[in-house]
Amino acid sequence: SCDWSSDVCSSDLVNTVKNVDGKLIGYSTDGSGFWQSMPEIEKPINVVIIGAGGAAKAIIGAAPLTVNIQVFNRESPAFDEHKAQLAALFGLELQPLSQLLTQLESVDLLINATSVGLHDNVSVLSEADFELLKANALVIDLVYRHAQTSFLEYARKTEHQTMSGLPMLVMQGA
Repeated sequence: SCDWSSDVCSSDLVNTVKNVDGKLIGYSTDGSGFWQSMPEIEKPINVVIIGAGGAAKAIIGAAPLTVNIQVFNRESPAFDEHKAQLAALFGLELQPLSQLLTQLESVDLLINATSVGLHDNVSVLSEADFELLKANALVIDLVYRHAQTSFLEYARKTEHQTMSGLPMLVMQGA
């Protein structure tokens, strides 16, 4: 949660604001909504998140103890800022997206937490990249739209289980 009377809040970490005794407190329901939309995780799993924005941070912050998370992001002007935030908030090292392919064979859950594919048919990974992914991995694209994203289409073509961001949206709203 965030206390809006202080300057420690970031709008990308908050989607709900509650007035508590005249003090505005900000919360994010994204992370808890994400994990509530998932099947129960009983054993340790390897999770890869592509993207380092607000949704990724919310998912990391609400993650069960049984997940091992790695985060990858394209090397943009904001890369160093995202890297510093992930290290400070969660003790995680942000890795360049170019290093992701070497990790795919051990991934149990692959999450696209970028906006890539929201308004077009672009995917952050190619269909060939999905061939490298562990056979029983679950692939989730937080983008929710009427048409299937290319990210999920490629995952389905390579026979991976898929899920859009709609269940997360429903659970975060609940």
